[in-house]
Amino acid sequence: MEGKIGSRFIDKNQKKGDYVAWQLPVARLLRMGDSMKKYGYVSGYSRPSHLDQQSRILNYCFPHLATYDASLEGVCNAAYAEGKLLLPYWGALGPTYNDALQAALSMLAQVRRRGEFLNLRPNEMGANVLRQTDAKMAAIDKLRRKQPDQDFLLIDGQLGQRFPHTTRYSAETVLCENEFLFGAFEVAIFILTHPERMDDFRDMSLECAGDECRLALEGPWEDIPFFQFDGQLNFNMTSQHVAHPEGSIASGFLPR
Repeated sequence: MEGKIGSRFIDKNQKKGDYVAWQLPVARLLRMGDSMKKYGYVSGYSRPSHLDQQSRILNYCFPHLATYDASLEGVCNAAYAEGKLLLPYWGALGPTYNDALQAALSMLAQVRRRGEFLNLRPNEMGANVLRQTDAKMAAIDKLRRKQPDQDFLLIDGQLGQRFPHTTRYSAETVLCENEFLFGAFEVAIFILTHPERMDDFRDMSLECAGDECRLALEGPWEDIPFFQFDGQLNFNMTSQHVAHPEGSIASGFLPR
């Protein structure tokens, strides 16, 4: 596949994990040198783009998906939402959630510039390591019932500004009645349609607290996946008990 999406180039010759070796150490040194820097939306993102643009990008990435309920476009109805998002139902991209997540991550590796995406957990993507929370599964199922027979689900969302440098537990205590936390699949799709959200060291990382994972087999489910720009976009896992200064948590809002 070769082409262009926004400021990100698709390179048909890109190899998985192909990146400039010195980028990561330099990036980390720069970040460590100013631990008190201000994190936020600094790369140009302010709110979700128009649905036509999101649809165009997703149609390009996943040509077999096309439809959504346009009657639901309207005005964003949730008080804390930044705008409306198009999200494929994960079942349209794979037989399991983990397969669908892998498909979304593989697409990120293709559409971002050479070497600008690295999955730091390529061998820890199975259901025995990463799973959806019960709350997120229930929310997505409810959304599908309200929007039947559509390739894409339309939902109000916020991408970190509401929950900066906090933990999953703290965010859960103040969720609105119709709000739920996004997982890695939803966040990966968002980054596909809005690459400018993660393009600078000062952009808040996106912790995917609608999923949970464990770094040791048979260990407790006490970690979460996250995306961070550190000279390149990385996918990794971290403790859900730690509030990282650069971290943020994304969430969605079901229609009332």
